[in-house]
Amino acid sequence: MGWQRGPIRANEEKGYLRAFITVVGNRVARCRRMSQPMDDGRMPRSLNAAQRTAVVIALSGLERDLRQAEMWLRGQPQGGMLYRTSLRLSPARREAVLSEIAKALEVIAQLAERLDLQPTEEPLTNRIAAAMTIDWANLTDTASAKLKRYGPVDPGLRDTLDPEIACLARLALSISSLIEETDGTEVPDEREGIDHSIDAG
Repeated sequence: MGWQRGPIRANEEKGYLRAFITVVGNRVARCRRMSQPMDDGRMPRSLNAAQRTAVVIALSGLERDLRQAEMWLRGQPQGGMLYRTSLRLSPARREAVLSEIAKALEVIAQLAERLDLQPTEEPLTNRIAAAMTIDWANLTDTASAKLKRYGPVDPGLRDTLDPEIACLARLALSISSLIEETDGTEVPDEREGIDHSIDAG
């Protein structure tokens, strides 16, 4: 009798998701208990510079992931020419995850206020340049000569694949270089001065 991989895989994914929500819920509850003042009213001691840096890195990384997850859960599936996203969750499970995310963000906000943690600026230019550099490396590894590692290569790929791959690799590297260049003139963030309040009208 053959393996029923489809149903088993689906059950495993549901089990993993239930376990994830349980673990996150338990950890958030534990964090909230730990964030309460000590019995004698004292708060935890302040952090030194190295400790503060470690805490900020951990909390900002978590906050970034939580907000990204929240955007995915509240948004619509996205897709391009060669990719598409999916998020198969029931409405009830989606709301449960969003609730846990809100609790985690609340704990982060409490810690940030208590320890006077300030937001750090993350230049998106660095992220874009790094991503384009990685893409350039991946593209150069998909030229027909490099595809030999996966088996015999059709000689025709030198004409039907290599020119466009080389073009895309050059463009990725050009984007990375352009975005890292500076002429000494600081351009304000386009979001500055925008009214982010919700229009009640």
